[in-house]
Amino acid sequence: MTRSVLMYERFYHDSQARKYHMQYYLLIDEVIFGCNTLDVYGVKIMAYRDGAFLDQRSIRGVTPFGPTIASILNRLADGLATPNTMERLVLDAAPA
Repeated sequence: MTRSVLMYERFYHDSQARKYHMQYYLLIDEVIFGCNTLDVYGVKIMAYRDGAFLDQRSIRGVTPFGPTIASILNRLADGLATPNTMERLVLDAAPA
């Protein structure tokens, strides 16, 4: 089961005065092996324009490291990444 936590919301408008609302989520998958568990993190972006849903994308299993995924989410939100551009940005920022 994947849990999601809303981490950032960004509001902005374009040159035609259309209002955009972006939501950046932390995804958490719990991997169980034996009596141990490991949280593996991912990201999801949801985009709205003038209150109507536009698009969403998610990438699961990016990293098991909390500080790394926090940094990635911060960069996505600060750069106003869209669902269409997030894959390239996440894969460039994630450790190999």
